Amino acid sequence: MATWPSTLPAVSFSVGYTGQKLYSTIRTPFEAGYVGTRSRFTRDRMTFQCGWAALDETDLGTFMTFVDTCGGGGDTFSWDDNKGATAVSYTVRFREDQVTWEQVDYGLYRVMFSLEEV
Repeated sequence: MATWPSTLPAVSFSVGYTGQKLYSTIRTPFEAGYVGTRSRFTRDRMTFQCGWAALDETDLGTFMTFVDTCGGGGDTFSWDDNKGATAVSYTVRFREDQVTWEQVDYGLYRVMFSLEEV
């Protein structure tokens, strides 16, 4: 399992950083009007949409090399969610087969990607 590159800066909150908890509840409506529920899995998972508002070319190269090392979304890696007072470590993979970036200034890029807990 790979480890998130320590040289990369923390993800930026200015690009719309979001987290989502996916619950594993199955709801079954019955003809009598009530609804039955049960857990589909033994645990719930997290997903994250994150990125950087202004990543320089060196860090973009480091990040893209890491994405290639992970085979896009094929391999898992350890990632720390630093959104709160304490970091929470998750085992994640890239959720989609794409990473989006755009040049916002000379040598600076806006980068967006999605992660999902394994």
